[in-house]
Amino acid sequence: GNGGVDDIDTEFRRGQIASAMVVTSGVEATTRYLSMIAVALANGRPKEEFSPFSSRDAHVLLQLKRAFEAASSPEVSPFEVGGSIPSPPCRARLGLLFRNCLRAGKSARDPSMLPEIETIRPSIWGVPSSADVVSAAEAAITKVVEPTVKLVVSELGVMERGSTVAELRSKVTKAAAAAVMEALSARNYASSGVARDGATDARGPTEVNGAPFRARGAGEGGEGDGGSKGGEEAWRAAVNRVLHEPTLAARQGQQ
Repeated sequence: GNGGVDDIDTEFRRGQIASAMVVTSGVEATTRYLSMIAVALANGRPKEEFSPFSSRDAHVLLQLKRAFEAASSPEVSPFEVGGSIPSPPCRARLGLLFRNCLRAGKSARDPSMLPEIETIRPSIWGVPSSADVVSAAEAAITKVVEPTVKLVVSELGVMERGSTVAELRSKVTKAAAAAVMEALSARNYASSGVARDGATDARGPTEVNGAPFRARGAGEGGEGDGGSKGGEEAWRAAVNRVLHEPTLAARQGQQ
């Protein structure tokens, strides 16, 4: 049969595809690679071939735009009323990456953003010199690609730290809420007149992560217990005080 031949042909094609693929990892390396694609200087293309006014090279921006749209696609499927599709993985991060690389490609083709390309604009008066083309390509890398890399690394860092802060606050708030409810339960149990073995303080916790705190009960300042609106505001305020310095440190990239 032809099964063996077909299998060999399939493996051959897979090998061709694999040999043409490039694997890039890390925020900085990935951003630089995509930015170089956007300005049409990727894959070892000589600087002498830099051509920002070429319509043939401009199609890469359309491809980046399609990738950006796919990364930022809506959760609701346009093909099914009421249907939904999963969000792309790392949706916000991919959107940030593609958006900035797309902007880099546009900037490298805009004389107002990169004046050096004016010297290599196609003209009936002749072909720009190789030296001018190389100079414009180097300017594109220095003034467009590298700033884009720094911007994406910085913005992704802010995004990551924001996630860390949100996770920290969520965990501490849940722990505090659980402590308050346990203390209220212990206090109510004690006030019922039933002794509880090992209970050392039925009034509630005296600290939340080292900060002075106690859920007030009815008749104590009129705030109600920790489960009431006033009591909840009190323990949430205590949590915010505890989290103030760790939150600042996390946002600044400190451990």
